[in-house]
Amino acid sequence: MERFCGSLLPAIKSRQYPWASIDRRILELAQLFQIKAIYSLSATLDLRRRRKVENSGTKLAAYPRCVLVHPRELRPLTAPLRRLVSKYLASVYGTTSQQILPLIASPLEHWGKIQWLEGGDMMHASEIGKHGTRDMTYVKFNGHYGQLRLLLVVKLEPSEVLRTTTTKIHLLAAVAKSILTQKNRLEMPHTKGKFRAVEIIDADDLEFVVGRIPDRGESIFIERVGCMGVLEAHDDPEQAVVPRNHRQRRNQG
Repeated sequence: MERFCGSLLPAIKSRQYPWASIDRRILELAQLFQIKAIYSLSATLDLRRRRKVENSGTKLAAYPRCVLVHPRELRPLTAPLRRLVSKYLASVYGTTSQQILPLIASPLEHWGKIQWLEGGDMMHASEIGKHGTRDMTYVKFNGHYGQLRLLLVVKLEPSEVLRTTTTKIHLLAAVAKSILTQKNRLEMPHTKGKFRAVEIIDADDLEFVVGRIPDRGESIFIERVGCMGVLEAHDDPEQAVVPRNHRQRRNQG
């Protein structure tokens, strides 16, 4: 509701007659929605901010469902993180981490944000850039809750060790899994507020952003499910969608 009201504020042009401005704005949005629905122009007339992010972000051919958003930094990996990355890639290519280590270039691209397309979430990496009061670093991944720490772009050149003839690009996420303790009567998961050691996963394993509320030394994670989700503010209120798991296939028709 806050975001929807915020989207109406720019339409107010008169201090004396604010309601007339709001009424006109609502009418115009309703007309636009009808035009989209009748003439199947939803994609063409999509005025949502997410489309702007898609156009301004950086896409990777291997990851068509997302765009990487600034801030972007080039920095070397720490020794422990480099070992984690090599261990993960070794499992992907069926080799050893010792063989992978020399193939990992330095420095690597570190990105601060990732936007999942088609109604997905914007996720922030906690160790890159600045974060406001709305913390978008807590996510659900592979069925677990935790914090997204880093987003890494790893490029592996053709190699006999990997048995590859083309450059392979991996978008990896460094995440810290929370320590789950119990669920309350509302089925909300409690955690001790601590995290396990950082692990490396493929970015496609990230699911969606979750809320995190401190509670007497512990934390509660809250998911947005169904109609209880938080609506994004768009130019077209009828196009406001509940952010969903980007891995779910979109129903057509």
